[in-house]
Amino acid sequence: MFMLSTTNAIPGYRVVECYGIVNAMVAHLTKSIDFGIDRISGGISAISDIFNGGRGNYSAMASTYEEVYDGLNKRIIEKAVECGCNAIIGLRYQPQSAVADGYTYIMAYGTACIIEKE
Repeated sequence: MFMLSTTNAIPGYRVVECYGIVNAMVAHLTKSIDFGIDRISGGISAISDIFNGGRGNYSAMASTYEEVYDGLNKRIIEKAVECGCNAIIGLRYQPQSAVADGYTYIMAYGTACIIEKE
């Protein structure tokens, strides 16, 4: 069982080993796309970004904030599991709006570790 915690400790468990910080980021499209010429090029760019993993390291796109956080949790857990961890403690979410391009970028980060029952 994998555990996520926003605190630095999980009651009933002890941290055996910490592997360091893991993070994940998604881009959430917050502007509407209509059929104006400028909007069409922006829409094509957004579609291209989705299929080409564009927007730098922001490769996941989501349509609702619930999907955003579900996707962030899935991606950050995958990274921790790759390190052999079974928990992330000190989990934080940090949104950043980029009004000019119509996206809200949201980062999740925390400390990947191995925990065991006390």
